[in-house]
Amino acid sequence: MTVLFICSVLRIILPIEFPYNNIVIEDTVVYPLIYKYIQYPIFEPYVEFKTSDGFSILHIILLVWLLVSIILFARFALKYRRFIKTVSSYTNLAGKADKKLFNKVKAELGINRNIELAVIDEYISPMTFGLIKPKVIMPLNDFSEVEKKYIFMHELNHRKNHDTLLKLMIEIYRCIFWWNPLSYLLKSDMDYKLELKCDSRTISNCGDKERTAYLSSMLKSLKIAGAEESPAAALTASPLISSEHTGTSRNEIIIERFKLIIKPPKKKMSAMLTNILTVVIGAVLFLSSYIFIIQPSSSIHEFNEPGVIAYFDESNCYLDPQPDGGYMLHFPGDGDIETIYISEEEFNEGYYDSYPVIDK
Repeated sequence: MTVLFICSVLRIILPIEFPYNNIVIEDTVVYPLIYKYIQYPIFEPYVEFKTSDGFSILHIILLVWLLVSIILFARFALKYRRFIKTVSSYTNLAGKADKKLFNKVKAELGINRNIELAVIDEYISPMTFGLIKPKVIMPLNDFSEVEKKYIFMHELNHRKNHDTLLKLMIEIYRCIFWWNPLSYLLKSDMDYKLELKCDSRTISNCGDKERTAYLSSMLKSLKIAGAEESPAAALTASPLISSEHTGTSRNEIIIERFKLIIKPPKKKMSAMLTNILTVVIGAVLFLSSYIFIIQPSSSIHEFNEPGVIAYFDESNCYLDPQPDGGYMLHFPGDGDIETIYISEEEFNEGYYDSYPVIDK
């Protein structure tokens, strides 16, 4: 999932076109129909020379996309700010023994960065949050030293795995592509997978006795978090935290986590091969997206009437890619099709984006 996510993000931020070996696929049904409707002008400004296509349905779609993305970004920022403010309002009750044990677990996991431990008097589940100033929060309760150790280990593993950063990337992705249902599926499923991964890392070298203690700490945390409604209940809904219970299907996640802890699955060769195959398929699809160019089918219009001055646009002109990265612009001339060379630098300025590319 991470590989596919990274490939999709790279494809978005790197919309480049290779000058060689492009395979143009011309669609005669779907793309022309889409272009016909989204480019339909709602109004056109009156100018003496036509320099603008006016305001089309495409502009409305892009405007709605932009406005909703801005609203989602603002909502996300305000929600996280409110979360930070709520957390800061509580008195930190972490004692010297808690801090000593916390630093000991940090050292065992090889974490050198300064991470603050906060213990608050609220019914919450232990959680990790913060990119610049990371913090682990846990409720004030009678956890045993062993239970505290595994709570610290679980939350610090979230930090070691950079789960908060990954969650931030997914939130940004979801705010931009809010119209895609798969972005919501990615978020909920990734929360679930991150919890399982963190459990697996935490119990990787544990025996039966240690796994029992780990389960005990989980059960006590869940009981505390569900004991009663409190002002801190909203904390676990923050978008950039890793907590003991996240996701939409809470009961299913808890059961799956318990199964994983009680009987950790053995590493299988088939799972490794599946991961390798996923990476290979993702890489092939990623590279193929740069090689294959899908565009509406365009016919080449030839003007054979001498002395006719023809207005030319994307309907009767096309670009022919050249080996050096430039293009030959074919357009109707005085009785024949004429050409002019467009350098790569000129093309990248965007003046010729509306012309179809036809590889001769």
